[in-house]
Amino acid sequence: MKKTNGKKTRESKEIEERVKDQILSHKLLKNSIILVRAEGNEVFLVGKVDSEEKKWLAEDIANETFGVLNVINDIQIIEQDEKKSESYYEI
Repeated sequence: MKKTNGKKTRESKEIEERVKDQILSHKLLKNSIILVRAEGNEVFLVGKVDSEEKKWLAEDIANETFGVLNVINDIQIIEQDEKKSESYYEI
């Protein structure tokens, strides 16, 4: 991992932006909450989605993005009932 004075390298920033763009442009993931962080050629995915399919789709997209060598997928799957109860308390 290349870091200079605690700052991300240009390569890490570019990889992060490419992965974000790919995830946001996918029709199934448009409304998902997924945070992307890159350190060197390793990408970390964190967030919440409503299905296993979306979790693994985000990982596949990240893995297929130019420059990515490894993906750590910490995306949580939130059931529809949990989403409803969460929004109930947000009022």
